[in-house]
Amino acid sequence: MGTATQVRIVSTGYATAQGTDQISAGDQTVLEAVLAASSTPVTLSASGPAVYAYSASSYGGSGQLVSLDGSVPDVLVKTGNVVCNGAADGVANFVVNGGTLAVQGSCKIGGNAFSSGRMTFEGAGVVSGFVVADGVTMTGSAKIGGRLWSKSDLSMSGAPTVSGIVKAKSANLDGGTLSAASYIYGNTNVQNAGGTNLNATLTTQTANPTPPSWWGGNSKISKINPITAPTFDADLPATPVVPNWVDFGSRAEDYTSTVWVGFSIYQMGTTCTAATIRTAIAAIGGAPGVIDGRNCSGGSISIGGSETISVTNDLAIIANSIDLGGSMKFSSSTAKRLWLINPDTVDNDLPNCPGKLNIDGSAGFTNLSVLLFSGCKVTIASSTQMTGQVFAGDVSVGGAATIRYRAVGLPGVNLSTGAQESTSSNNAPRELVSLRNVNS
Repeated sequence: MGTATQVRIVSTGYATAQGTDQISAGDQTVLEAVLAASSTPVTLSASGPAVYAYSASSYGGSGQLVSLDGSVPDVLVKTGNVVCNGAADGVANFVVNGGTLAVQGSCKIGGNAFSSGRMTFEGAGVVSGFVVADGVTMTGSAKIGGRLWSKSDLSMSGAPTVSGIVKAKSANLDGGTLSAASYIYGNTNVQNAGGTNLNATLTTQTANPTPPSWWGGNSKISKINPITAPTFDADLPATPVVPNWVDFGSRAEDYTSTVWVGFSIYQMGTTCTAATIRTAIAAIGGAPGVIDGRNCSGGSISIGGSETISVTNDLAIIANSIDLGGSMKFSSSTAKRLWLINPDTVDNDLPNCPGKLNIDGSAGFTNLSVLLFSGCKVTIASSTQMTGQVFAGDVSVGGAATIRYRAVGLPGVNLSTGAQESTSSNNAPRELVSLRNVNS
């Protein structure tokens, strides 16, 4: 029985004893319940960050990343060096798990920034929240709006600003402004502190028993060895978890209703165009559907020009390569979900690239929350407007593209943790449409 159809349940009940004077009327009744169709498998967790890249990611141009529900969307990078440049803007936490983060140009990170390696600020780059990194370099007119923890050194030149408390292991302060209290915990002299404006006390744990001559007359610089309070990590924020890669597409069931609970599966032939995609949607009818395009010529689905693909229910499209361009649109009259997937067919916990997932021109999506999944590099360029999230081997967001974050998730997987979740067609919930007594 499909979950896309209503279900009618008829049950007959009998009295436990005969009526008075052997009257049998009312000893039997029939109850009919009608349950609504179910199109949403409960095993599909709407989880995961706004953007996940297993390796180096770039976010630039005039692209924007915004939240729809007031949450702070995350950009998570498992390994590699990340560059945020151009006029990129948005409320987001940037987390670089195994590399460096460069905040360049007029890039603005509206949340917090974490980097396991060095974080560099150039030009007018901004982090509105706090910063945690293994070394920080600030030049130009860069700004940090919150606190700063550098697990090694802090280097400042030009006119950068840190508004919150600073904690570092050493410092080369040759310009800019420290607006709040600062603590240097390492046994290394603070260099060039005369070039930085200190609006609050700078406490240093220098090994030099005699203060350098340029300290003279600066009452805001003091030496305490060791600095017992506050300690460096007393209020150090926990780094958000960057999940492991998900090899979606490596199991045969990833293409079936075993995983896509409540979805109809449509197998494409070798010809894959806008017209044949429409034919597939029509064949699926009003049910949620999966269009399996792995047999497409070259394993590729390419749609451009001014084509519009009308989506009638939740829809997943799977192909080795997906290339959208021009002013093409996927469109729905009501809010639905769309998955565009390059399957990762190798079960090795690493992204494997079968082709590409590219969105160019002004290609876009109407009334659709979209998940882009690929072991390849997902490229979102130009003026693409998208609501949803990206989970990919590598990600590049540029031009005037906008991603409005809304978690969509993948069936059978928790994208926040990378863990697999069980899938069962028996778990699909249904609402009660009607309940009545009937004659028979």
